Amino acid sequence: MTITKPRRRELLDEAFECMLQLSTVKDERSQLPPGKGAEYSGVIDELGGRLHALTNTYIEQLAIIQMSSCPFTGKPFHHSWDEFGLDGLWWNYHKSARPLVEKWGGAFHALSGAVQVNMDCIEYAPFLTEPGPDVPFLLPRLMEFESIVAVVSQLKVGEHTAYPIVYFSETKLPWKRRANDWGRNHFCYEDDRGVIRVGEHFDAEDEHVYDLNDAIESNRLRWIAPDDKDMRVQNGLVNCPFVNLPGARSVARTRAGELWRPED
Repeated sequence: MTITKPRRRELLDEAFECMLQLSTVKDERSQLPPGKGAEYSGVIDELGGRLHALTNTYIEQLAIIQMSSCPFTGKPFHHSWDEFGLDGLWWNYHKSARPLVEKWGGAFHALSGAVQVNMDCIEYAPFLTEPGPDVPFLLPRLMEFESIVAVVSQLKVGEHTAYPIVYFSETKLPWKRRANDWGRNHFCYEDDRGVIRVGEHFDAEDEHVYDLNDAIESNRLRWIAPDDKDMRVQNGLVNCPFVNLPGARSVARTRAGELWRPED
């Protein structure tokens, strides 16, 4: 069962309360002398268990949507998604709540993205989020692989406009050469033995490429029209809706309803 907006609100309210209580209890314990505060352990375990259960319920009910299409195979690319806002546990930068293994599809290599944030509707969440810049961009480290073609599309997330940027590779590349998944501080992959691995790769924000024209003209960046229900991959600058968009060319962070950027 896919989560509904009212049920999501209930889960998040309870999860946020657990997070805040855990933070308070841990702060109180940290103020005590070494060896003291054993009585806090039971409370921390109880709150942690409750938060874990709420998070699992949230993950189990996340929608799995077609986020893009593979430019090589034509197959749909599926991924978990929380359409209702940036306060979803999906966006928790350090502890993102998503399926351990995503469905993916096609010749997938990496997932990045941007979000045009509606400044009048920034949601409250007691954790850090990094949804990205306001406009689509490219990671030059990934584009150095000649086998890679990126595809940008458009989604709604609450009152904001999101731009998934999916990197597909015509030949299989080492998973260790991926980028962190959109909105989180790591990436997950399944190795050749079926073991789930976690990796991390920081791409410097000042290396992001926001001028997309050359990549589009060379067919290294392709696009899907925002209203195309068939999710058809298109080429070229003509009618491309993702070039010269207005907005900040720097990564946004949010916490507790506040947004800031590196230059702030």
